[in-house]
Amino acid sequence: VVDDTVYMPDTHLLEEYVMNDVGKVYVGNQVSSVGRQWLFGQFEAHVLPICRKVLEPTWEELSYNKRCDPIYVSRACSGVKKIFRDGKILQGNWSGDYEGGTNPSLWTGSAPILKEYSITGSPVKYGQCWVFASLGCSVCRALGIPARVVTNIISAQDYDESLTIDKYFDAAGELIRGESLWNFHAWIDVWLARPDLPLGYGGWQAVDPTMIINKSKYLFCTGPSSLEAIKRGEVGYAFDVPEKISEVNADLVDWKARSTKNMHSIRSYLSLVGYQMLTKRPHIFDPSGERDRDDVMYQYKNPEGTKEERLALLRAAMHCSSRSCAVFELEDAKQLVEIKFSISKIEKIHIGKSFTIILDIENTVGEKRKVQLVFTLFSLYYNGNKANNIKKIVQTIELAPNEKKQFQANITSEDYVDKLVEFSLMKLYLIATVDETKQTFVGEEDYQVIKPTLTIQAVGSLSVGKPGKIVFQLKNPLKKKLTECVLAFDGPGILKYQK
Repeated sequence: VVDDTVYMPDTHLLEEYVMNDVGKVYVGNQVSSVGRQWLFGQFEAHVLPICRKVLEPTWEELSYNKRCDPIYVSRACSGVKKIFRDGKILQGNWSGDYEGGTNPSLWTGSAPILKEYSITGSPVKYGQCWVFASLGCSVCRALGIPARVVTNIISAQDYDESLTIDKYFDAAGELIRGESLWNFHAWIDVWLARPDLPLGYGGWQAVDPTMIINKSKYLFCTGPSSLEAIKRGEVGYAFDVPEKISEVNADLVDWKARSTKNMHSIRSYLSLVGYQMLTKRPHIFDPSGERDRDDVMYQYKNPEGTKEERLALLRAAMHCSSRSCAVFELEDAKQLVEIKFSISKIEKIHIGKSFTIILDIENTVGEKRKVQLVFTLFSLYYNGNKANNIKKIVQTIELAPNEKKQFQANITSEDYVDKLVEFSLMKLYLIATVDETKQTFVGEEDYQVIKPTLTIQAVGSLSVGKPGKIVFQLKNPLKKKLTECVLAFDGPGILKYQK
């Protein structure tokens, strides 16, 4: 009904965001992302009773009138009220070691997770953000709250409320420490009216069920945060709006040491964070392609570089913290640019193939210049944590007046294949300093190694009530034997989850 807090005027959207039990959750980076199919299973017989059971501890903390308020119920689903935060249903694991549990990449739906929890009564091992988000979406849909899973491609994790992601380099160009920049992070949007906020702030609200503890502080477990408040930079509106502004629109600032106690800003990136916000498009399902992909980042922020986008971020910084005010006062600082640097883009890297990273350098002045270059390539987990070093090069490059040069780093399959981790992501840091002027360039690129596709084909025709045969095929592109391979599959109406 119209007066319902979760009322959606478009009934077709209601069918998608409450009734549809099949969807996608997107993973990847700005170069390559793909939609993983997910079975929400909100109509499975055991799902709603489990949802009610895990909400029971929350009711003890809420007054009776709030227990039927979707704002506070969805906040409970964010983990703030212990459903996910204390690992009640699902235990997070980002270590790469999943012994004693299930690799998060092998989950294909929510129902098996909730079923295992109902049998054991213990947190299911293991999940990562897209599993937490998909499970949270299942809980909300089972309770009748319209919900969608969204994935922020290039997601920032700001630990000091500066609305910037800071990286600190020593005088030699080595990275000392830095805040996290995840290749992607998934959460859910729920559709709610917000009578607790001024008019215009209802509609989609961001809710993040993922739980990680960093330095004794809970990260994520936020919401519901009005997308309109996020877009306008209104950090004073409930709930947790500053965290979401940072995740989708923080600036990247690199700092370099002049001395042991003095850091200065050497570079700012204004448009990298929040590259895309991917979700499944309503009423379309493309199991083998991306026709159902929808980028809804425009609902979170204005187009990058526009006056509206910058003013919203500055408005947020003004009221967020003293740290954010201090950092954004540096925006107008100008930097001498005599040497131009440009990293060539690499369209695709297929696993097992070599590739070359090229840095173009141009001296624009009529004097000699000497450049100190530090090149570092490493593999990383999707949340931005470093995994293994792949290659490091330290080199001095001399430039004649007005000369152009190329620095090339050849990366062979032997360099990187054994050092990749899940999702096959690599990160390049390249820092160059001109001796004569101290001009500093910091470049970074993200790469995702493309793996061969898994083909699925039915042998002959399949008939209802009769046995059939389905063949899975994968071609090994490497020059070595693959062992201990695991296949996970699920087929609604055909067979249950297996691995």
